[in-house]
Amino acid sequence: MLKSDFNLKSDSATVNKLVEDVATIKDVVLRLEAKINKIYAAPDFTSSLPTASTQLPLGGKKEEVSPVKYKDVVLTDIPCSGTSPQKYARKVLDELFSIEEMSAGLFSKVGHSKKELLSPTRSSLVWKCLEKKFSHSYLRKLKSAVKLSLNQKCRDARKKCKKALEPQFKAAKEENYCTSSSGEEEGQ
Repeated sequence: MLKSDFNLKSDSATVNKLVEDVATIKDVVLRLEAKINKIYAAPDFTSSLPTASTQLPLGGKKEEVSPVKYKDVVLTDIPCSGTSPQKYARKVLDELFSIEEMSAGLFSKVGHSKKELLSPTRSSLVWKCLEKKFSHSYLRKLKSAVKLSLNQKCRDARKKCKKALEPQFKAAKEENYCTSSSGEEEGQ
């Protein structure tokens, strides 16, 4: 079959279709490049966020952020890896409360729990730090997840304290058992 045997009308229709497809592909590529440029213009969340003095908001312009301090620790200088407010909040909670304090209470009220809440003034510092590191709209979406995560941290602290005290309880039980059994022997 020779090239001259092809119908010229069908060849021109095929060429026109290919030209349209190429134009569509070019348009898609341009839109993707624009999205990629937008992503690169945003702050890099894969590494740790900038320090409190030079935080980059989504616009990319530098702005001063006032530090949040507790005792001698600048809480806003605690490194925050990734985009997880929960991880950052847990790190801040570790700085603000001892394991014993966390084990005795909860960060926020849950249902009909009778556990006491952690100090409201120090708990508010957690939220202040989160507001400095993350956008308001992002935090609003994840507020309940942050509360759940911090309450879970308190429950985990309670488990750690119990495990740490178990050997002491066992020793005390054994000591009481030994003294009571030896006392019985002496009385006989």
